[in-house]
Amino acid sequence: MKKLLVLALAIMMTLAVSGCQKKSIEVEIGYNYKDSAGGMHAQMPEGTLKDLMDDFAKTGDFSYEVDDNGFLSSVNGIGNDDDGYWEIYKNDELVGDKIKDVKLADGDIFRVVYCSTVIDTPAIAGGWQTAEIGRIQLTDDEKTVFDKGMEGIVGVSYEPVCVLATQLVAGTNYAFLAYGTTVTANPESSYYIVAVNEDLDGNAELKGINKLDVLNIAVEEGESGPMVGAWKVNDSGKPGSFGSNEAQSSFDKAVAEVDGVLYNPIQLLATQLVAGMNYTGLVVGKTVGMEDNPALYVITWYADLQGNSTITDVKKLNLNYYVAGL
Repeated sequence: MKKLLVLALAIMMTLAVSGCQKKSIEVEIGYNYKDSAGGMHAQMPEGTLKDLMDDFAKTGDFSYEVDDNGFLSSVNGIGNDDDGYWEIYKNDELVGDKIKDVKLADGDIFRVVYCSTVIDTPAIAGGWQTAEIGRIQLTDDEKTVFDKGMEGIVGVSYEPVCVLATQLVAGTNYAFLAYGTTVTANPESSYYIVAVNEDLDGNAELKGINKLDVLNIAVEEGESGPMVGAWKVNDSGKPGSFGSNEAQSSFDKAVAEVDGVLYNPIQLLATQLVAGMNYTGLVVGKTVGMEDNPALYVITWYADLQGNSTITDVKKLNLNYYVAGL
């Protein structure tokens, strides 16, 4: 879906600079015919579909390919395969002609539609999609969004750790995991979920900062009781792992006994010294057979003094609780 949003943005950028011409053609790019990603109006001269696509491609943000028979086979790197295929509609009628033969005239409604053959159910209620597995660290663009959103915030110094999830709207909503330290004589550190919206013009607006209280984390399944005992908030460390060899090793042993779900570490949140060690961390979980639909979980495990490890609790993170401002 993100590729399709980029596609829609490329179209809108092109339309914005195309200037006012005499003819009007409505252009829409979508993901499934009745639930398209967006509709845009273009003031353009009459011509062929190929000419129109070529004009879009000149921006450098849009690309398409045709097969040996001249039919559309790929748009912005999304090609026809077992997961879906591209179709062209002109005035609500399926166009089977070659692209170069499709004529666009004044008043035409033109749609390029990707028809998915896979039911895409978001991992998180509310249309949020979890961060890309294996790419937990922030990109430069994501860091810029975070910094813009946090401009003017005082009292707590926030260090972005990673993007937990994104939501495509008129722009993009971001849910960042951040490590915050109070700017006081006796600094205190905690994890926070920071919600930032970036609009289509690149402006970023802070929508909310919510503490991820390791003693009472909001989860989806039922009510979560507070964790008992003196839990110590772990420092931010390196996202994508659980930091120390002891924590990572004990986690690997604990999840090795789990069937049906694959857990990837995002951040160790806290530890509790007992007769051994309790750990709680934030992970991305992928159900076997549904690897393209991951979810965020809070997982707790216990490592005893003999080197054995066992998962003691797994709950899906209620992200919507922390991003209620969006």
